[in-house]
Amino acid sequence: LRLQKTINFLWFMDHQKVEKEFLPSTDIYINASYQEWLPPTVVEALLSECITIATKVGWTPEISRREDLILIEAWKPKQIASAIKRAIEWLNKNKGKSKKTVEKKFDRNHNIKQYFELYKKL
Repeated sequence: LRLQKTINFLWFMDHQKVEKEFLPSTDIYINASYQEWLPPTVVEALLSECITIATKVGWTPEISRREDLILIEAWKPKQIASAIKRAIEWLNKNKGKSKKTVEKKFDRNHNIKQYFELYKKL
């Protein structure tokens, strides 16, 4: 397919490099885990305004319900292929749709306030 110049397969990368260099220059991010609790890489990809493809494992579906998060079943390579096609079509119109939602949902100060409000009700 001659995709070597357009697709990067990464195994391990320093977190700072991922956050500062890799994700800001990425259009589509794929997290094809078969087991996760809450994948921080999916959160970081959405915050970096990547169209994100992720498997429906753990709490991944709760991260966002916007159009820039495409959820697929684990162990289904054909779903990954069709999700990539959909992501390419969505690049110009859905990129960054989850950013504000994810920022609020995973903001430390916001979550601390929510815990205090819950504690007050007890």
